[in-house]
Amino acid sequence: MSNLFTDPLSATTAQDVREFLCLTSPESQRPQECPQIDYKIDLPQDLGDSIAALANTYGGLVFIGVKSDKAKQNIPVAMPGAKIGGDAKARLTDKIISTVTPRPDFEVHSVPIGTAGEVVAVIRVRQGSFPPYEYSQGATIRIPVRVQDTNRQATVREVEDLFKRRESLNRPPEEVARNYLNSDYFFCTIDALHGEVQDPFIHKVVVVPRVALRLRLDSKVERGFRALARSSFQTTYEFTGVRRLGLYLQGEHRKTPCHRIWRIWSDGTVGFASNHSRLQGPEAVGNLAADLLFTCRLAAKIFQEQAYFGGSVLADYLSCPSRKFAPLFPPPGREGDYDEVRGIYFEDAIPPGQPDKATCIEEMDWPTLSDARETVASVMLDQVRHITGARIDFDKLLEAVSRIAEDNYFLQ
Repeated sequence: MSNLFTDPLSATTAQDVREFLCLTSPESQRPQECPQIDYKIDLPQDLGDSIAALANTYGGLVFIGVKSDKAKQNIPVAMPGAKIGGDAKARLTDKIISTVTPRPDFEVHSVPIGTAGEVVAVIRVRQGSFPPYEYSQGATIRIPVRVQDTNRQATVREVEDLFKRRESLNRPPEEVARNYLNSDYFFCTIDALHGEVQDPFIHKVVVVPRVALRLRLDSKVERGFRALARSSFQTTYEFTGVRRLGLYLQGEHRKTPCHRIWRIWSDGTVGFASNHSRLQGPEAVGNLAADLLFTCRLAAKIFQEQAYFGGSVLADYLSCPSRKFAPLFPPPGREGDYDEVRGIYFEDAIPPGQPDKATCIEEMDWPTLSDARETVASVMLDQVRHITGARIDFDKLLEAVSRIAEDNYFLQ
């Protein structure tokens, strides 16, 4: 099924739109209007208001020619199309750029429906990098924001936050992530007897929301974080220790020889760190992929609970001095031996001059974070190849990562 949040709109067909709306599926499975989706049965005069609201919030999709039922939580019920007239793409584009300032980042695509000139138009709006965006038409001037499934005039506090977000969104991603990767006590130790002796073999992941959240790190948040960490990493064990400071809450688990850390900062940043320095044999690439995939899953759940659907920065740091890797991925259900993935080839010895550390930083929008398989495969490709010089078939790697996402994989 096409993902209209991320797939190229120029290739989208009417059938792709129907499948995205799940019109042949039960109503409970259809995408409701929400902060990122807006349905219009006809071309509205105030289209620019919806576009500005999405650009000021998290971005999203506007469908024109789709009927929704307000009595059923604004789910789509039909796709009759709308008569926009002339060149639909040109008309919609002109309507947006003539009423929204500054010009937002958007795409327009329309597909014909029926035989009377009706079309269904899809407008994809990205979260604006230069907010606030203003809608003006005639005597109407507004700075709208998207709240649930409605557009609302921003309050003074929200306008101030939009200006702050402008500054935040334009910070380089490396600058955004650096302080979190190097944060105090965000490292694994060799074992409990050595106290705070840092293990040089470590995998760190942080997901930083581009717009800071406001979390009060109390006992309620701690309980919720424990539950989300267990469900995201599909593990049955509890934290063996919790550290709660003003800026972050950190849960840890030690199971010889591994030390794992889960952390959430008060601004919503999510982190995970793990070592494998005393495991027997080479490092399985699948373990690293699972750590990264499950951290993205945890961040997506936390952001969704906080009604945050904006962009984020993913940073992955891998330090493996003198460590060999193996093209192994966990089998379904973690039962039996690890599966060897064809398409990942390591030399018998790491080539001279290969670095033993690698950092990969990626910008992520909400749809990518909520289904991070391709990003995880891309990061693993860069990280492992950078450290070992391996030859990797990306499609085979993506296939293996997707199995981790879909299978009943449990962390041990």
